[in-house]
Amino acid sequence: MTNNTIDNLELRRQFNSQVKPRYKQTHTPQCQKCMRFHPWGNSIMEVHHKKALIDGGSNEESNLVTLCYECHAEWHKRECQDISFDEWMRKVPLWVYAAIGLSEDKELKKEMLTKIDEMWPYVQEARMLSEPWSPEHKQYLLKNKSNWIDW
Repeated sequence: MTNNTIDNLELRRQFNSQVKPRYKQTHTPQCQKCMRFHPWGNSIMEVHHKKALIDGGSNEESNLVTLCYECHAEWHKRECQDISFDEWMRKVPLWVYAAIGLSEDKELKKEMLTKIDEMWPYVQEARMLSEPWSPEHKQYLLKNKSNWIDW
């Protein structure tokens, strides 16, 4: 085992035992790609390293992001492609295309599929800036607001 492997294992242990629990106490459980909200503790929201530990990434807050399980899985399926994490974050999630594809209204589906790429940044911004869109979200925000601190 090389020193790099040992360092990576130690960073992973620190992440699981210290960094991830602290992150969950100080960050809203909202996917930073699709802006979906779901409370921590049910494996729907996950903490992701933008640059993987094995690739020299760190456990610093600036290298962490909240992703829902669908967006997280999408990144790990796509990361071998020639696209940066930041560029991928700006793209429409695959599950959104799938949801549009389920529409039975063919004209609406066609229109949505032709406009979603250009509209996606506005959808993200609107979801991020809007009032909580579910009673569960609003309850979580009110209950946990005092726990959120800057790093």
